[in-house]
Amino acid sequence: MANVMPTEIKKEVRAVIRARFMLLTSCIVLICAVIVFLMLLPSWFSIAHTPQSPDSKPISAAQQALDKTALAQTTALLTTLSPIALASTTPSQAVSAALAVRPIGISIEQITYTAGNPSTLILFGSAKTTSAISDYRTALASSTIFTSVQVPVGALVGAEGGQFTLTLTGPF
Repeated sequence: MANVMPTEIKKEVRAVIRARFMLLTSCIVLICAVIVFLMLLPSWFSIAHTPQSPDSKPISAAQQALDKTALAQTTALLTTLSPIALASTTPSQAVSAALAVRPIGISIEQITYTAGNPSTLILFGSAKTTSAISDYRTALASSTIFTSVQVPVGALVGAEGGQFTLTLTGPF
């Protein structure tokens, strides 16, 4: 029967069906929103109408002195340990650094990380041109995070059809 109907009528029927579907979907979403609102209403009432009891008590001078001493010790400890915490990079920083210098025309499909001393980061990707791979290798080699950047020669001469593997090593 559908192949006998004129095109204009088919369009009108589709529009009516689409409108009914959208109306039904919006009604279902609205009903779900009302149900969620009604489920959250009791917890709002319990929070809003709970009397607040004042728990504040005056702090003695001895307690304030102890708190100041503990704060000074903690600050000194943080000052001492902060260079250690900031000394090494994490794998996520290495991945971010590797992706930040990626030139146009390079797409990375997979990243593999191997922890160790030195750690290894392997980038699998594809490039539109071999010069883009060479530019990417040069940009990564100039980064201070990576100690070694290796690309197979076949990727640089175009023997692999634009596919490449970059092996990055460093203390991350």
